[in-house]
Amino acid sequence: MTQPILQAILLCQDVKEDLPGFLGTSLFGISSLLRLDPSEVHRFVNLWVYARVVNVEGLCTFGITFANTENESVIQRFTAEPITIDDPRRPIEITQLMTSLSINGPGRYECRLYANSEFLGHTTLYVVEGSASP
Repeated sequence: MTQPILQAILLCQDVKEDLPGFLGTSLFGISSLLRLDPSEVHRFVNLWVYARVVNVEGLCTFGITFANTENESVIQRFTAEPITIDDPRRPIEITQLMTSLSINGPGRYECRLYANSEFLGHTTLYVVEGSASP
């Protein structure tokens, strides 16, 4: 069995497939920072997860968790249907909308990717207090 290699994992505002004139996956609003108004204690957000994995072969189940790293609480978990991958050289692109992610104030949050329950990597969302730059 081959060892999967994570080439990219990103959080985005939107993902579109095969737009006119742009074949493939288009990512919009790639972000690693979310600003909360100081009066906000809690916010629900929707974020797309995009990941690109290579060196995967055979039957594979991908999973994603979104967690608060301060207390390691899992906010949301997603597991895809198993897929069979014949060519390990062919990149696998994963896109998943994570809806109503519960952000409980400033801190560090992680989106973690798994293949067959094996951790592949993560991306971080930093949540800070303050308004957007003028």
